[in-house]
Amino acid sequence: MAASDEVEVLYRRYSQAVYGYLLSMCRDRHAAEDILQSTFLQVIRGIAGFRGDGSVKTWIFSIARNEYFRWLRRNPPSLPLDESITAPTDLAGDYREREKIREAFGYLNGLEEPLRSLMCLRIFGGLSFREIAALQGRTEVWARVNFMRCKNRMLEHLEEE
Repeated sequence: MAASDEVEVLYRRYSQAVYGYLLSMCRDRHAAEDILQSTFLQVIRGIAGFRGDGSVKTWIFSIARNEYFRWLRRNPPSLPLDESITAPTDLAGDYREREKIREAFGYLNGLEEPLRSLMCLRIFGGLSFREIAALQGRTEVWARVNFMRCKNRMLEHLEEE
């Protein structure tokens, strides 16, 4: 299989999950698309040198994470994070559900790194705790425990609202 065919297969397999992760991080569809493109450009450039130390999925998400932080350095947020959030209207039909989604995004955006990345990688990227731990340079136990703590705090926060 040619390298271009391999990248095409990887793109079809992982682009949706990577896009969801990037969108949850930058909250801008156009920026998420741009970062996704630069991510897969880096995949094309680096596929021959992929050593296989981890999974391909983890490797691609680490590239996406690095590309996101590169984008963030070039495009610092001009509004406080809570003000720049828009709830995806296609996910909710009624106002109350949209508000809950908005509150959940607000909570996630208020988290400090690396907890914000942990939550977004798990919820929007669909990564396993093992894959997240490898990306974060932490243990799988750290990923599991902190995810559950953040999730429980978020649920408590949403119940209070």
